[in-house]
Amino acid sequence: MLSQLERLSFQVDGRYASDAELQFLVDYVQSFRLRVETYQRLRDLELTLVKETHTKMQAIDPTLFRLAIRIW
Repeated sequence: MLSQLERLSFQVDGRYASDAELQFLVDYVQSFRLRVETYQRLRDLELTLVKETHTKMQAIDPTLFRLAIRIW
């Protein structure tokens, strides 16, 4: 998203933005609260999500996360 904002900034430098370019900004601003809330929720649940995923993957394949060390 930030790269799209940066690209738009360069594209419209020295001119007025088109309706389509402005619509992107409107859509971005309207979805900003949801984006921040989603970010915060994922941040807060990260440890739980990783642990649950690890547990499920271990149930599928108990050797999946084992470190293979080969001695030559």
